[in-house]
Amino acid sequence: MVEGTFEELCTAFDDAVSRASAGSIDALTEVVDLGETLLSRKDDSEPLDHVYVRYLQGLAYLNRFDVTLEADDRNSAIDALREVKNALPPESPAEPEVALYLGLALAHRLLQQNTTSSPDLTEAIDPLATALAAAAAFDPDTVQMARQRLGSLLAVRFLLAGGDQADHARATGELSKIIDDADSPPFLVDAAHLGLALLALSGSTPVEMRRGVTGLTSKVFEDLKNNTLAPRFAAAAEVASHHLGAISPQDNPFGTGFSMLQGLTRVLRNPKEVSADDIRLMRTLIEEAQKDEHPESWESGLLTSMRVTLDTRLARLGSVYDGESAEPIDTLLEILSRHGDHPAQSFTRDLLGAIASGPEGESFLRSDINPTLERLERALHELDDDHARLIALAKLTVLAIKQAIGSRSADPVIRINGLLTANRERSTASPRSDGVHALLMGWTEAIRSRLDGDPDRLSTAIKLVQEAADRIPVEDELHHRLAPLIYAMLLQRYGMTRNLADLDAITDFDESAGSSNDGEDLSTGADASWILRLLKIIAALARAGRLSPSRIDELRAELDETLAHTPAEDLAVGGWGHLRGILDMLRASHDETGGDFPQSGPRLAAFRAAIQSFFDHDTADTALLDWNLESAILLINEGFAARDRNLMDDGIAMITKEYAKASGDGHERLVMLGQLGLAFRMRNLIWRRAQDLDNAITRLEEARLFALREPGLPDTAAIFNQLGECYFTRGDTHRRDQTRAVAAGLDGLRARMREVMIQAGVSRALDAALHAEGEAADVARWCVAAGDHDSAVRALELGRAMVLHSATVDADTPGLLRASGRPDLAAGWEEQVGQDPAAGLDGPIVTARMPSTLRRDVLLAIEGTETEQRLMSPPAVAQIAATLNQADAVAMVYLVLHDEGKSGFAVLVSSDGSTAEIPLPHLSVTAGGPIDEFEDAQRDVQRARSGEDGDQARKRWTKAAETLSDWAWPAAMGPLLDHVRSRGHRGVPRLVLAPVGRLGCVPWHASRRPVTGGLRYACQDAIVSYAASARQFVDASGRGRRGWAREPALVGVAGSASLEDHLIWVEAEIAALERFYPGAGVGWPRQAVVRRLLPHKGGPGASLLHLSCHAVRTDPPLDSYLVLAGNTKLYVRDILRQAAQRPADADGGLVVLAACASDLTETSQDEALTLATAFLAGGAAGAVGTRWPVADLPTALFMLMFHHYLNSGYPAPPTALRAAQLWMLDPDRELPDWVTGLLAGTEKRPDLETMSHWAAFTYQGR
Repeated sequence: MVEGTFEELCTAFDDAVSRASAGSIDALTEVVDLGETLLSRKDDSEPLDHVYVRYLQGLAYLNRFDVTLEADDRNSAIDALREVKNALPPESPAEPEVALYLGLALAHRLLQQNTTSSPDLTEAIDPLATALAAAAAFDPDTVQMARQRLGSLLAVRFLLAGGDQADHARATGELSKIIDDADSPPFLVDAAHLGLALLALSGSTPVEMRRGVTGLTSKVFEDLKNNTLAPRFAAAAEVASHHLGAISPQDNPFGTGFSMLQGLTRVLRNPKEVSADDIRLMRTLIEEAQKDEHPESWESGLLTSMRVTLDTRLARLGSVYDGESAEPIDTLLEILSRHGDHPAQSFTRDLLGAIASGPEGESFLRSDINPTLERLERALHELDDDHARLIALAKLTVLAIKQAIGSRSADPVIRINGLLTANRERSTASPRSDGVHALLMGWTEAIRSRLDGDPDRLSTAIKLVQEAADRIPVEDELHHRLAPLIYAMLLQRYGMTRNLADLDAITDFDESAGSSNDGEDLSTGADASWILRLLKIIAALARAGRLSPSRIDELRAELDETLAHTPAEDLAVGGWGHLRGILDMLRASHDETGGDFPQSGPRLAAFRAAIQSFFDHDTADTALLDWNLESAILLINEGFAARDRNLMDDGIAMITKEYAKASGDGHERLVMLGQLGLAFRMRNLIWRRAQDLDNAITRLEEARLFALREPGLPDTAAIFNQLGECYFTRGDTHRRDQTRAVAAGLDGLRARMREVMIQAGVSRALDAALHAEGEAADVARWCVAAGDHDSAVRALELGRAMVLHSATVDADTPGLLRASGRPDLAAGWEEQVGQDPAAGLDGPIVTARMPSTLRRDVLLAIEGTETEQRLMSPPAVAQIAATLNQADAVAMVYLVLHDEGKSGFAVLVSSDGSTAEIPLPHLSVTAGGPIDEFEDAQRDVQRARSGEDGDQARKRWTKAAETLSDWAWPAAMGPLLDHVRSRGHRGVPRLVLAPVGRLGCVPWHASRRPVTGGLRYACQDAIVSYAASARQFVDASGRGRRGWAREPALVGVAGSASLEDHLIWVEAEIAALERFYPGAGVGWPRQAVVRRLLPHKGGPGASLLHLSCHAVRTDPPLDSYLVLAGNTKLYVRDILRQAAQRPADADGGLVVLAACASDLTETSQDEALTLATAFLAGGAAGAVGTRWPVADLPTALFMLMFHHYLNSGYPAPPTALRAAQLWMLDPDRELPDWVTGLLAGTEKRPDLETMSHWAAFTYQGR
């Protein structure tokens, strides 16, 4: 303590104050110390202004603090000045000055210590406000300092202590005055800008949020959720950005906090353009704040949620946080489990939904799908919002599908389908939400079907997508993607069942009109239209039998146009560019005669270049299709064409690798094994290594086992046939290869029959049957080589006339199904029979009834049963023999060409039940030989119908027909008749011929040989009738017998008025025939009338139907038709479709087709599908037809004599037909006496005995 008298101390104190005012630091300390001594020694006897001394002490402490920055000095100053302020009388003139210094000291301490207590802030704010009310009394620098600190304190109270708008306004005003004052020092101006930026950002913030975490109520979070605050924050951020930009960049005293504030401002100003650096800065700020909270407090949880939000945003920007970050979904689930009842739970749940459903989900869920599924399953229970749950499930569905395809395991889609099902049951949202659930469920079912090979799942998937279409609004963009998805599912189902109706639903889509064939508007779904065009191209490729060079060119142009409009991402995901290489390869391997491997020259070069172009298209890592199997097959094909073993070996290795990765789908494995077997066989064909043939057999046998274990697998027929061919080629007697070849071949033909039977509609059945062309003859050759003639008959019956049989059994099937205990299938079959299977879909694709799988369901249900035997199996040899006896026929004869130009043979079933092979060394077809020449001449006659060209064509035809007849006798008919005679048959034998393949065009009954005095025809030695198959012969013969004249109908349609087309003699012909069938004439009926004369649902039809009209033969034969009145047409397909509706036990009538070329087909010879055979399949017991066009008058005469004999002692049609042929051949022929009028005397024409006039007529049936 300082010593001295009171007076001395006062003098020293005054001196120290004087020196301190002059700037002496030491004097400040003396003022403090002397003042303390004076105050301690004061008594009432000594005059001393206590308040004044304390005031000077306070100033000394404050000034010394400015130098030392010692907090004790500042605190002592505050204590002294607070004491002075309290001791001053009201309205003391000294109050503003005391208030000024006290306020400055308090403000400094509060701002330095980040104190946010409202009372403390008020204690500092009030004296500063008092001082500034008397600002004129102070120097400008001090006033500026006071303004800055008052503004800052008001800002702090507003920001952090729940201050009101008056605080905001006063703070804004004070800080703005500093900026507006040109004399303000830069550091104060910068501080003012910073304060104004904070005030701008907080100006629109609800008071609850400015009271700290305790003020965060449910309403606050609801406002945040509804985004009602975002526009206000954005506007405020504009103002804040202006102030932050005004702060001097040099010597910035605000540190990282300033940078964080800048980042926050950018986020609020334009959230979509925030940078990763800004987010990292804010994340750091949150981490710092979190250090002050207990780890298990809800405040810490809230901060964690905010940090997760930032992490999520970083993920969206393709960036990551540099530090450690837990799995966000797990983190939020933990917060909810700990603080689920806090007002912030809504915010946390919304954040959980955003992360689970947002685009960053893929990065979070990229690895093993199972932990992700578990995580999301837990998250779904926490999400209140249906929309968030649904979006999360949609995202996860995509990821699950990718994982399922990549791993070839259905587990991920099974799991996600369960989640979708549960969520759909839980959801109470809109119909659209329910529709999206159905869509996602359908999609997962389709993928599961792809992996396990179950086509029924695809049917379920299609129904689910149609449910989605019913619930998702038509104007919704998603709705326009449903039709392509259904079409894609139909294509996938076709691959599993080979049901061509599914393929037709795709090809019927009319892309040029922007709609499906049934009106589904797709024009607004431009984003999806490329999918439909691609599917249409793929569907066309699936119909390989219809491809021609011109059609392939069309498909290439369509593909180029489609790919040009396919989004790049979709192009990469699908790898669709590979299709161009496939089409180029097909174009290089096809010419007008069909497809084959080019061996050399430009075609081989083009073939190899096309395959290279396939490999030039890269497949994205994320592609849903890997094209690996296609790549392997193309390598093998290129190696085979170029004789490059290395390429073939590479392709075989690739398939082997793919097979090791194959899923449980039996069809996938079957296809790969089949391709491996084929590849080894191809390699064997070039290098003749026995090991390759053995390997081919091993792989194909494995495929056969798959087919036997899983009934209903498609594509088995070709594998069985290839296996049989390999066994036959190897021919190892010790390993019973010939027997094995026969067994495999018969299995293949049975599979072909199933492929035909599965089709709804004869057109599709015919398309399916085309794949079997020639296979029956191949298998029959293997059987003959093995000495197994009964199996040869079975093979020829299984593989021929499949379409006709399919149409015939339709009427019998419901009864058989009911008898086998399946009335449900019987009812479905009857319902389907009443529909037109070629009519297309019955409405827009998304609501239409889909192509039925009923026929496949039936075949699977009756697999291995007696019902299957009755429906599918051909007649046994004993049954054929019994039918021959009933028909007074001695034998059924199959004429078969050998392959590679070798001599043919006949397989004969005798009426006594024996079978035999008859070698026919002259039965072969050579290029330019009699059959080639005859077929060419037939086509010429069709093209050139009149004039000089027509005359030349007919002359060529006559010569070709005669040459063919001369060839036919030694080739087959002579040896056959010799064989019959050798067996002791007496009289005129009846032979039922079933010529196979191209032999079907030969008029075998007109085969001839030279004899003394002229020529003798086969029909003069035998009754020759024909059969598409023994099955049709047996079916027709088994129908109830009706008297031909019981309910006859005579139809005559002369045709058009043109002289060329008009059938002049039709009316005379019909009038003459009414002698036998009085009142049977029905005039010139239209198609509908004639259809009622056929067997139909209501009855058996006419007992005899005579049709004199034009017939038009077409390719495909299903489109062949009779021309009736009004130019209406009765098509083969119509006849066959009506056949399915006839009573199964109806009696059969006789159909007589006095129409040109009504019993001829140039294509699908093994199907023997003509107008005549169609009438037999439709319920007739017999049918007369013609092999080529016949002139009007000879036709009328032939028909008149045929009916004459039919009603005059020759009631069997084949006998009556032969009698009419013999009459035509007789140069002394005469018409019966009752023939009068125009026809009388016309029989004397000298040309009636020419083949063109009588040999065209044939008979099939009983």
